[in-house]
Amino acid sequence: MRTLIRVLNDQGSRWGEPEVGDGDADMVCFDQDGNELRVQVVRALRDEAYWRDANTKGRGYIELTVQEAAKALMDSIASKSSHPSLAKGLVLALNADSCPSLVFDDVVDAFRDAYSEQARSAGFQAIWLVGPSPNLTIQLI
Repeated sequence: MRTLIRVLNDQGSRWGEPEVGDGDADMVCFDQDGNELRVQVVRALRDEAYWRDANTKGRGYIELTVQEAAKALMDSIASKSSHPSLAKGLVLALNADSCPSLVFDDVVDAFRDAYSEQARSAGFQAIWLVGPSPNLTIQLI
């Protein structure tokens, strides 16, 4: 998730090196003023067959329409939003490092059109789609 911290810092933040989090946060960072960034990380794609192949064959394959890919992102958010009160103060990072096609503009646009309000209601401070590089890292809400 160093990619997310790099993007945030490129936008003017001053977060330090990420550390292992505790409780609901998988990762925490601090700035020079002692402010804390708490991040929960989830796979952007939760398809079990894809990850089984990735683990056993060295890579996974899945074919999704743009709308299915957008729904997959929402499904990942929903998997972490069963308790909106727990989400408060957390940034959710959807890890798309192994499936960067989820970060394509068409998928992001379809997600925003269909799921922005539902994603906002999850209660996270922000939701980021984090690809393998800064130019493939996008704030969804």
